[in-house]
Amino acid sequence: MIPNKFYKSPFSIVLILIVAIIPRVIKIFSPIIGAHSWRQADTAAIARNFYEYDMNILYPRIDWGGNTAGLVECEFPIYQYLLATVYSLFGVDIIFGRFLSIIFSLLTLYFIFKLILEFQNSKVAFWTTLLYAMLPLNIFYGRVVMPEPLLVLAISSGFYFYVKWLKNDKIYYYFISLLLISIACLIKPPTLYIGLPMSFLAYKKFGKYFFIKPKILIYATFILLVLTLWYFHAHQLFQQSGNSFGIWGYGTDKWGNWSFVLTFEFWNGVIFRNVAEKHLSWGGFVLLIVALISFRKDEMMKVFYWWSLASLIYLIIVAKGNYYHDYYQIPIILPLTVFIAKAIIEYINFTNLKSFKTISIVILCIVMIGISIFRLDHYFAWENISIDDKYKLALLANQITDKDDLIIVVAGFDPMVLYNAHRKGWHANYDEFTVDYINQKIEYGADYIFIVKSYFRDDGEKLKSLTDRYQPVYDDQRILGLSLH
Repeated sequence: MIPNKFYKSPFSIVLILIVAIIPRVIKIFSPIIGAHSWRQADTAAIARNFYEYDMNILYPRIDWGGNTAGLVECEFPIYQYLLATVYSLFGVDIIFGRFLSIIFSLLTLYFIFKLILEFQNSKVAFWTTLLYAMLPLNIFYGRVVMPEPLLVLAISSGFYFYVKWLKNDKIYYYFISLLLISIACLIKPPTLYIGLPMSFLAYKKFGKYFFIKPKILIYATFILLVLTLWYFHAHQLFQQSGNSFGIWGYGTDKWGNWSFVLTFEFWNGVIFRNVAEKHLSWGGFVLLIVALISFRKDEMMKVFYWWSLASLIYLIIVAKGNYYHDYYQIPIILPLTVFIAKAIIEYINFTNLKSFKTISIVILCIVMIGISIFRLDHYFAWENISIDDKYKLALLANQITDKDDLIIVVAGFDPMVLYNAHRKGWHANYDEFTVDYINQKIEYGADYIFIVKSYFRDDGEKLKSLTDRYQPVYDDQRILGLSLH
């Protein structure tokens, strides 16, 4: 049994950070491949293009803009800009992106610990933070080249300073919180859901008319204003270039799919496949359900109930985004982890290890640990350059082409080939990849085509027609390169 003085000592959070960093440096030298390589590639490309072309944060550029400047409508690219700043000091290497994410991930753990201490004792803060640190997807996405590590840091630290402001009325806490929550919302606009638990705390502090308090009004107005300004500007980039990450595809892309929310497929995919299985490794999900039922009357847990309710609203609004992308749930796992940790602490009885509750909790923890190890190993296994055809294709494109050549890539609409090849061009879907499409790109200056053959598995004739029409520069069982000259 761990003595209480350990939980209250500074060494407790230091220990968590030491334990947390070890799995996050696994495969630290991996290139951009594997799980969600497309998202990592776009993020890394914007950072590299800032460094190589123009360090103007208002004009992000992707690699798949063909013969254009590649300007793109996207979330506020502060993560990419910070990475480009690191590049300006040390040169371009993807390892700096991974290190930057690890730093953000570790800082997040520090602020989670501090935030929980505002509502619970040091024991709950310790186990919540340690549990959050070691959940499998938190480890994996805590070292990828994506904005999510910075997003979660901005949410957790912004919430912490907001609580400190409410308790101490120090103006510098207010402005730090306002800056951090603004950054979080700029990175992902649906982060506005965090306003629900924040409003609950403001209600507890100021009463039912909290929303007319000048500082609360200024806080909310400022965030909405910066969001409006950035996304209006981003849409102008889309109108200029035609390139977008699909931010405003209401009802057709990531969010606003109300009919989909009414299906079993949605709830099964988001709640059970993503949250229960991938994030909480089933054992944690059972503990979460037990805790949600058990701690309803705990006044100091109410903010986490409101936070969890806000998270549920977020899942519903961003329905398809959460259904298809497991990393969308990374920010909302934080309040859920508090419940799981509290359940473990409350129901493990060290004076009676044979009790039903203690045995049940221990079994659930063992299940959670076992599935977590399996899940993490599964994600890391994808980062294997020897079996990744798209990475092999990228190396081929880099070797065969000159830096200024424009290339067409057919590899599942994944920009990782363009990024790892360090080339500009277009990525095409199999369905749109026709002779007319190719001729159009030739008019725009396309020089080569690079293909992962598995995307033509059911259409060998189409592949043969391409090799007959254009000059092969490389051809094996997995990939194909064609010259258009």
